[in-house]
Amino acid sequence: MWGHAAQQDYAELVSTTLELSQAEVLIRARRYLVRIAGLLDTIDLEAVCGSGLSPGLFGRLFGGGRIDTAGKLEAARVELEQLVRLTNVTLEPLLALKASFDEQSRRLDAAWQDIEAAGLAAAFLSEHLVNDRPELSRRLLERSMSLAQTALQIRNSASLRDSQAEQPLSLVAAIQNVVLVTLPGWLVAIAALNVASPASRQPTPTQATELQFQLRTILQQLKA
Repeated sequence: MWGHAAQQDYAELVSTTLELSQAEVLIRARRYLVRIAGLLDTIDLEAVCGSGLSPGLFGRLFGGGRIDTAGKLEAARVELEQLVRLTNVTLEPLLALKASFDEQSRRLDAAWQDIEAAGLAAAFLSEHLVNDRPELSRRLLERSMSLAQTALQIRNSASLRDSQAEQPLSLVAAIQNVVLVTLPGWLVAIAALNVASPASRQPTPTQATELQFQLRTILQQLKA
């Protein structure tokens, strides 16, 4: 059948692209980043350091989700350091996944050119044979219409393909710029406070406020 092999190749490419968009490393990296953001979002350093306002009765009853004690902060810091290591492991697979998306996009563009060329050729032959071979002309016209529809689908999917290729790239940016650069420095500063030790010197309100400001900046970068 005219152009059928090209359409089959296109169907296989679409199936492979769908599998790439559901890659395990994407799910894993997103889960790590969501957990990191969730932990950071509940940290109240001013409360931990004793420089915030008292939570009052409502806060004591319904503030159980907050990280507002030295013990909770230390536990969160340890988990965040583990998450940094786990997220770092996803970096290379994410970059490889981005390369795979790019290769799929290149092959889909090539398939579009082949299918469009086959459709135009079928339309030309259909018109050329309309009088001498009307039945063959009709079949070629049907193939031409089918191929044109497939070519249109490929062209209309370009923005979706770009969006899919951006998924690993956006995760890589968050990991490289925030998780592996900004966050570790903040965690070091938190560890240096050593607020979990009874004998430690309590940080000043200015120190607590500055670290809380840095925390908000990290969260904004993660959620951007």
